[in-house]
Amino acid sequence: MSGEFPRTRLSRDAVEVELREAAGDLRSVDLSVVLDFNAGGEVTGLEIINLKYEVGEGCLRYFREYVPTTGPGLRYSYDDECDAFYLQLSDEPSTVQRAAIGRASVDDAGGVLSLRVGGLASTD
Repeated sequence: MSGEFPRTRLSRDAVEVELREAAGDLRSVDLSVVLDFNAGGEVTGLEIINLKYEVGEGCLRYFREYVPTTGPGLRYSYDDECDAFYLQLSDEPSTVQRAAIGRASVDDAGGVLSLRVGGLASTD
């Protein structure tokens, strides 16, 4: 894993995960996301159903390269049978879930370079 990536930014209004520097032609894909929040209202993870369907076969390329599947802190999981992706941002338990719209930046090879979900402050 690179020392610089992945980058995770959590704010009162948005969660952003950048897997690698953007280069070449990019496209944006809007995604239905379920956000997990802890008891303090902080985002602990996000779920995306139909990630491969929406983005393409190469969508996990940079997750596999930069994000572990086990261990503490940031990690991901993917269930190929139901096309379900989960990105765990912290080890705190989730107490609330909320639906949101996220945006993925995708390179010309179909790899997700970044994910962003905004508007968190206005979501109750």
